[in-house]
Amino acid sequence: MLRFCIFFFTLVLLLSCKKASNNLELSTVNKKDSTITKVKTETEKLKYSKEDFDFILKDKEDINWHPKGLLVMKSDYLPNYNDIGNILFYTFSKLGALKWQEKMDDYSEEETEVELERIKNLSLDAFKKEFEIYAFVIDKQYIKDTPEGPYQKETYVKELYHCNDKDIWRKIDSFEVKKEDNFLKEREWSKRKLAELVN
Repeated sequence: MLRFCIFFFTLVLLLSCKKASNNLELSTVNKKDSTITKVKTETEKLKYSKEDFDFILKDKEDINWHPKGLLVMKSDYLPNYNDIGNILFYTFSKLGALKWQEKMDDYSEEETEVELERIKNLSLDAFKKEFEIYAFVIDKQYIKDTPEGPYQKETYVKELYHCNDKDIWRKIDSFEVKKEDNFLKEREWSKRKLAELVN
């Protein structure tokens, strides 16, 4: 009887270990699948590639200094010569926009020009390490040619993107203009979002 009890106990123990092992394998597979699905979903959300943004961002000739420690980059060739559309980059020091503003406010006009020239000459990688980078985007599908040049249609979507520390672009918000009178609301939304970024 004792032998039977020991045999039965050993059999139950072995079966429960096998079941636990199977559950662990299944859990590991499910975790891998959910991670792959999550990465795929995040990638699919972004319409544009890093290269699309970098193509425009590398040209820092049109950088201008603006209040609140912001650099504004708006390239003249947008949106005709890129794969995204109409883009306005806002960048500021990772030390903080307000700290950077204080530093720049203490500079003379000549010192400010020297600083802007230094920034223009940074490599793209160095620029990304030193600055927070945001982009307001109006996709090409919402752009039409006019005698004055390319301009957004009456209905369009404006999206806000951010380049994180891992050099990955993420869409963080958007505003849809469904009728012409929403244009002013979109401007207010853009100003509000910008204020949130620098504070």
